[in-house]
Amino acid sequence: MAKPILVTGAGGLLGDALVRLLADRGDAVHALVHRTRPDFPASVTVHHVDLARAPLDLPRVEPECIFHLAQSPHYTSFPQGANDVFMVNTWATQALLDFAASRNCSRFVLASSGGVYAPSPSPVCEDGQLASAWTQNHYVATKLAAETLAQAYRDKLAVSILRVFFCYGSRQRDTMLIPRLINSVRDGKPIHLQGPSGLSLNPVHVDDAAEAFAATRSAVGHQTVNVAGPQAIDLRTLGGVIGECVGRVPSFEERPGPSPHLIADISKMQAELAPPRLGIAEGLAEVIQNTPQ
Repeated sequence: MAKPILVTGAGGLLGDALVRLLADRGDAVHALVHRTRPDFPASVTVHHVDLARAPLDLPRVEPECIFHLAQSPHYTSFPQGANDVFMVNTWATQALLDFAASRNCSRFVLASSGGVYAPSPSPVCEDGQLASAWTQNHYVATKLAAETLAQAYRDKLAVSILRVFFCYGSRQRDTMLIPRLINSVRDGKPIHLQGPSGLSLNPVHVDDAAEAFAATRSAVGHQTVNVAGPQAIDLRTLGGVIGECVGRVPSFEERPGPSPHLIADISKMQAELAPPRLGIAEGLAEVIQNTPQ
């Protein structure tokens, strides 16, 4: 009988997609959620756990793998939400790592962020420069701390750190980047750009991100891998693609300064995990089609 798999943040965009993917493949999934009540397949065991409150009431199982995908809903609220963000991103990571080591878990997969990198005009590789203590925000600091904690357990279990770049999908909260851009174009509100083009990025569709996370199950040893989409695009061009999908002409407001870049090199993702399949136009069309106006 296959050992169970734990997924935290199972009520979120990526967690939901990963739970369904693993369940479809026949895995015994234990989904940890906070307040949400996902309509998961009957084979999925749901546990309501608040990762921001000690001590953690974790399932009494011996998991083969733990996917720690949870994110505090207060990630943009600083300093008011700083403690909640720290508890979910850093303290819960430590608690889960300790749980994994004590239960003979074979792999721990941590969802980190592409925001941990220092700004770069070229695509960033996994060994690229990280944000300094003076340039990183609180959220990034907690993610880097979680990465450091996970790496400290490398003698106890295999560790996969996946740095996700702008994951998007049709169930995403309106406060996230892609839904905000879609709503701005639909509502005739301007998209704010830093410089003439705005941020350049390669966002990843949630289905591709879930495939990449699931592929860590067959990884050998430790890994740190960027998870991003196959196509780099700037916000001005992205607004135009959205406009074509919704039948509206986007408007823009430029702010002075150079246009920033946060583009991931996905060579390791393609070689070690699963190459992304959905380009921007196809991915946005799916989101817009399945998002009520």
